[in-house]
Amino acid sequence: MPWTQRDALVAAAACAAVAAGVALWWRSRGAVATKPSSGAAEASRRRRKAPPLPDWVSAPGGPDPPALPEDVTATLKAKYGIDARRGFLPPEDPLVRSAIPAMAPLEDAIAALTDMLHHSDPADTRLAIDQASEAAAEAGVEEALRDPSIGQPEARRALHVAAHLANAFVWCGGADDVATRLPNGLARALIAAGEAVGTHPALSHCSSVLVNWRRSAAIPDAAAAQTATHTARPAAPDAAAAADGGASGAAVSAASDCPDEEPLRAKDLTMLNGFLNSPDEAWFFLITVELEWAGRCLPGQLLAILRNASALANALSAKGVATSAASRGAAADDGGSAVTPTELVRDSALRLHAVARALYQMTTTLGRMNEGCSPDAFYTSVRPFLAGSSANPALPGGLIYGDADGLDASGKPVTRQYFGGSAAQSSLVQSVDAALGIAHSGSGREFLDTMRDAYMPGLHGQFVRDLAASPFSVSDAVSLALAAASSSKSSGADAVDEAAAKELSEAFAAAVSALDGFRAGHMGIVSEYILEPQSRLRKAAAEAEAATVAAPAAPAAAGGGGAAAASSADAVAASPGAAPPAEAGTTTISTPARAKRAGAGSSLSNTSGGKGTGGTDIVTFLMPLREATRAVLDVIRW
Repeated sequence: MPWTQRDALVAAAACAAVAAGVALWWRSRGAVATKPSSGAAEASRRRRKAPPLPDWVSAPGGPDPPALPEDVTATLKAKYGIDARRGFLPPEDPLVRSAIPAMAPLEDAIAALTDMLHHSDPADTRLAIDQASEAAAEAGVEEALRDPSIGQPEARRALHVAAHLANAFVWCGGADDVATRLPNGLARALIAAGEAVGTHPALSHCSSVLVNWRRSAAIPDAAAAQTATHTARPAAPDAAAAADGGASGAAVSAASDCPDEEPLRAKDLTMLNGFLNSPDEAWFFLITVELEWAGRCLPGQLLAILRNASALANALSAKGVATSAASRGAAADDGGSAVTPTELVRDSALRLHAVARALYQMTTTLGRMNEGCSPDAFYTSVRPFLAGSSANPALPGGLIYGDADGLDASGKPVTRQYFGGSAAQSSLVQSVDAALGIAHSGSGREFLDTMRDAYMPGLHGQFVRDLAASPFSVSDAVSLALAAASSSKSSGADAVDEAAAKELSEAFAAAVSALDGFRAGHMGIVSEYILEPQSRLRKAAAEAEAATVAAPAAPAAAGGGGAAAASSADAVAASPGAAPPAEAGTTTISTPARAKRAGAGSSLSNTSGGKGTGGTDIVTFLMPLREATRAVLDVIRW
């Protein structure tokens, strides 16, 4: 029975209700959580487990889609360096340690980084990184990383190591002691590694998430990792060879022989390298790896659907079905498809349901963030190290990359400004936007385009651009199918079966609603992990300042501090995720985390405010993205 306009409105309202319900569920999560304990040691280990999705938000059903066409999987690998079984994660497990001899000093430095951050003075930490940088430069690290024979696994590992050392060098001293210039060798290694991967030389989603894990059950022998020797791979003649990863026999991989179908679950993974290396920090990155795994089918399914859309336009044009969309893309290459328009439509519907299921799984994975990472621990101990050198008041003039860029016309060192790590640097959601035909505008679009063009691995950014440049989006395909079905019904022509067109429009609505649910979930995480901790810290700082003004001046103890120090210490003890006081006789680093907890006026909270680590104003950035997502449902007209 054909759907009426009233049925369409009811369906659209139902989709909106589901999306609103998801948002309401995310906003209500904090309300049902128990209050944290006041003990610092106990509070640092408290975890709030995300509740399951309500019964009415179930994963979309439907049978599994057909296997991906061989030409789709081949295109993904050859043109974009994407393994259809792993999505945007590397085709092989990341290297645990570089096998390039010149990288050894930097590898040794990152192996000791956490210990230095916990127990060394910032000046000593920077001296150690500087010395490692000089040793790597003398060993020819820049030249080694510019050798195309090293392959992508080594390039990604080098970017990971250099970016982490660079951010530790800049931020280890807290807000009062921000380094504005990187050591020469480290800066040049970072630039060379970024060029090899095709991304900016800065800490990003690529270097902190995609290659920052190993399987816990397959941790290699440390001695073997230390003594591994480098074997150069032959130069890659094209993007396919450069992107396939290869299997460098000398490079140390966490588990190169693990079966591809073995899932990547955060609980089964180990973070390769972090900063303070707390359980909260590890979980933050590893649950994001699992989220990438949950969306692994998206590149292949989206590419297959868009190819179906072009083939559908050609088939309808050949049948003489007059639709504006079909005539617009009549010259599109359908790959010589011999299937009927109805078969193309039904195949696309099945693949769209797979997209919706992946998005729902990504949402539930994101909701498990607080199983292992407390909001306060993230805000005070993880987030400061992810900061960038752009849109950051702590580095108003940017960051000097050693001697790599020389001097400007006035004789001053040239600086660079790069955004910090951001969820927008993941290729997953931007790919869905591009394929579904979700168009953003204004500053939000400008920021997303920057993340795509400069912060994703080069080939992944190209994939997103190519999806967006396709002759037809998925929303176009829905319009085509509905128009063709209507034309068939009125003219009696055999173009697209009405039931198949309805299946496609329903699958499209499911995918868009799932994407909207994911964006709602992300906004909930942003509120819980950035806005709420920020509000608590500001309130604690204001109360401490008020108490200092109201209380009579106390005699300063040896080393200073007075009432303000006592008040800030109390605030630290009550803060979830706070570290216990340092033991007598130990040296405690003035990390960004401790600078914030101390409630000092120079707190690094001033460097981010209500912004994400990417530098955007969070609320004004995220809300229009959801509005654009919902707007695309207007394409559905039965």
